[in-house]
Amino acid sequence: MAFVKTVVTRHGGEADVVSAPCEGTAFTIELPALDEAEARTEASAALRE
Repeated sequence: MAFVKTVVTRHGGEADVVSAPCEGTAFTIELPALDEAEARTEASAALRE
């Protein structure tokens, strides 16, 4: 979980875990959305690598 939290935080998001005995564990990961232009730019950059 520490690794996940580090990666998510570096991308501007949040990671959380809530656990209760006999009820289970819930993991929540929230990442900021990119607008369409940013998404295209990021996708193009990834393809060039």
